[in-house]
Amino acid sequence: MEHSILSVRHLKKDFGTTSVLKDISLEVKKGDVIAIIGPSGSGKSTFLRCINLLENPTGGEIFYQSNIPTKASWKEANEIKKEYDNKISKLKKEGGSTEDIEKLSHEKTQKMDDANTSFDRIDNSAIFQINKLNCDQKQYEKDLKNEFYRTTNPDKAQLDDFKHKIEVFKEDFKSTKHPTPEMKKEYSEGLTKLNDLYKELKNSLKEKSIDEKSKVNYGEIVSKRNELKTKLKQEIEVRIDESRKETAKKITELESTINNIDINLVRAKITMVFQSFNLFNNYDVLGNCVLGQTKVLHNSKKEAIETAKNALTTVGMQDRMHYRVNEISGGQKQRVAIARAMCMNPDIVLFDEPTSALDPEMVNEVLQVMKKLADEGMTMIVVTHEMNFAKNIANKVLFMEDGYVVEEGTPDQVFNHPKNKRTAEFIGGSK
Repeated sequence: MEHSILSVRHLKKDFGTTSVLKDISLEVKKGDVIAIIGPSGSGKSTFLRCINLLENPTGGEIFYQSNIPTKASWKEANEIKKEYDNKISKLKKEGGSTEDIEKLSHEKTQKMDDANTSFDRIDNSAIFQINKLNCDQKQYEKDLKNEFYRTTNPDKAQLDDFKHKIEVFKEDFKSTKHPTPEMKKEYSEGLTKLNDLYKELKNSLKEKSIDEKSKVNYGEIVSKRNELKTKLKQEIEVRIDESRKETAKKITELESTINNIDINLVRAKITMVFQSFNLFNNYDVLGNCVLGQTKVLHNSKKEAIETAKNALTTVGMQDRMHYRVNEISGGQKQRVAIARAMCMNPDIVLFDEPTSALDPEMVNEVLQVMKKLADEGMTMIVVTHEMNFAKNIANKVLFMEDGYVVEEGTPDQVFNHPKNKRTAEFIGGSK
């Protein structure tokens, strides 16, 4: 049975009080082309950003089943590479034989492999566990501070809660598709009622405050309240300090198992293509594809240029290598972004709505490049609104809504035989 190279289990992501991802699980095998479809705001892009830790998940687990060398082994392998590249270059200049050059190349490969296997390999799950610990610690501190605020400012907290209730009421109505006149009327009346209740509460709390200030012992009340604040603040500071020490201890234990892995090496293996391209305008097309290789992979500039040229040829951009970014079209920019991703020799490529920022006539040129990569066996997770791509190129389709995977299956199962009513409605509306 083929093992997954990426496992996502019960992933959650909150932004403040808003839960964007509620319980996402996914198994990715080598060569999978997974299309993620669903309405805007369902958490699709956030899911991709959590996979390579551009966003820190709030809960759940991500396991990346691939061997990434440690910083130490990576450094040693690159030193060997530089040494042998110099030897090979010198031998070529001296007119050395093809046999001798091939022998040195073989020695270089062997020694680099030995360097990368002479160190303990990475338990990649530890990287994600460390990020989760840091995220949990931040949330714990935020909750304690919120507890302090609500305890020491009960009236303000009560008003805040009511404001939040009004905002939720507004958002719920905004998410209603094609509201009827009756629904609009009901919403308007309900909003007016909530605003009136808020004003009543605000006036009531204001009168309560005025009444309290008029009391003879008001000074004593304020003094006791300040004492409570000070005591509670000290208690919270102690709890935060203890929690930070415990979190730091756990992180230290995990770091000892990963030997200071560079998170950028993980992102090189799970690379991302963004809907807004995210190219560097101060570099030309070729420079955009070289930069990551030299900065993250520590490849020589000569090797990086050769790799970049091959990647740009694959996506049909070999004739525009020396164009500035602002001199090429949107479709061409996205093809460059794909080439840049491929230069990192990734195991998985994440595509975040790669055609959504393009004119209709440019969409096909990008989809053709993606189809070519899929045919070559590249593992891809694609957030897309291109239903034909999801139906004809992907081998697995996920339909997401409201932070959940509502339905998952083959393209035939999801598009032709959906089990969930909401999936059928979405697919019917997108045809």
